[in-house]
Amino acid sequence: MSDKPTALFAGSDQVAAGFILEARRHGIRIPEDIAVVGFDDQPIAELMDITTVYQPIREMGEHASEMLFRLIEGLPVDQSAVEMPHRLVVRSTT
Repeated sequence: MSDKPTALFAGSDQVAAGFILEARRHGIRIPEDIAVVGFDDQPIAELMDITTVYQPIREMGEHASEMLFRLIEGLPVDQSAVEMPHRLVVRSTT
């Protein structure tokens, strides 16, 4: 590959953590050689100082549960899109 990747966006913080550990084992420096961003802002991201995207998991679960309970009870459910805040949490991997 002539153009080396400059960054990895992982679908979860757990995957980002695994990549970082394996990259370091191969002598790849994070973020100097490749930047890494995870997703979810799970405790492992804070522990390993991984840049990540925060999403309001608890609020998402509460909203989904409320919708499901309404469906079970035969009540109408608002099916319009719901926007919840996400934000970039910058740490040492970028």
